[in-house]
Amino acid sequence: MSQSYAVLFKTHFWDDFTRRQLDRLKAVVGRGDIYVLVDETFQPAPPIAHDHVLGVTRQDIETLQLAPITTHGSILWYNIDYPHYVAFSKLPAYDYYVTIEFDANIRQSLDTLIDALARDEVDYLGFPIRKRASEWPWYSAHLDIYGPDMLVALSCFAVFSHRALALLLARRQVMSKAFAAGRLSFWPNNEAFLPNEIRNARLHMEALATYGPDKHYDWWPPLEESALDGLGEQMFVHPVLHGTRFVRSLIHHEPNLKSFLKVGTANHEKLKHFDPQLVTSLLRAESSRRWRDRFSRLLQRVRLQRKWDSNAHAKSARVAQAESLHNSG
Repeated sequence: MSQSYAVLFKTHFWDDFTRRQLDRLKAVVGRGDIYVLVDETFQPAPPIAHDHVLGVTRQDIETLQLAPITTHGSILWYNIDYPHYVAFSKLPAYDYYVTIEFDANIRQSLDTLIDALARDEVDYLGFPIRKRASEWPWYSAHLDIYGPDMLVALSCFAVFSHRALALLLARRQVMSKAFAAGRLSFWPNNEAFLPNEIRNARLHMEALATYGPDKHYDWWPPLEESALDGLGEQMFVHPVLHGTRFVRSLIHHEPNLKSFLKVGTANHEKLKHFDPQLVTSLLRAESSRRWRDRFSRLLQRVRLQRKWDSNAHAKSARVAQAESLHNSG
């Protein structure tokens, strides 16, 4: 019997690019149902021309009794799994749930992939990071929770069985109570939480590469949208961006900004077709941001400024909450 599945297309904005990404997704989905899962924790979503749209609000997170923890920015950035639980609670009837960020692509039939996962009794399909877990920036913060043999995985495109999402939701709820009570000292990032909780529950986990080529899948560098047609048999792709977002992402994470200015370098070639004024403006903005970050880290070392990840530590988070309540009173 064929397994039912929901596809959760996740985004925090809507424009022509996300519409094209959704169209690409529709082309590889047969019997599955596609839902646009949009972040509304900051503001309501604009009109989206699709039959099934689910907003994810702060009220949804509160209703599920999930800790609203983040280091900076959106709660859903630090906890990319939260929207999954909101959708799961509203759409509980599916055998599998495919989650895909707006900047990811799946380039073969999802019906075929789901059938293969069901055949192999896979509960979680994700992407183990290419480097050692000990090189992951968050590694030391998670040692007390998951130990030195922890797993780290990206879930920009991922598949979960029904029982996997039920388990993960229950674990987040238990952890939320423990964090509030101070029994859990650090709020685990999604990249560690998802694979380790699946493994600890003895559910079946597999890597993307088991089911298709993933050469162009990682957290960075981005692929420009126009390059998608030249990828051949690549099945999983991330991140895919367009226009200014592509330029900004490429610059933001590149250690050597001068490489964009030197003719003949790979980075210069990637940006030579873009408006030079745009590139120059974004390079200047990135250079300024890095100087500000260096100064901020200096202030943190001499304890004149809170660490950027303080809210993920139980003690710091409780202090911040108390200060917020006091100021509002």
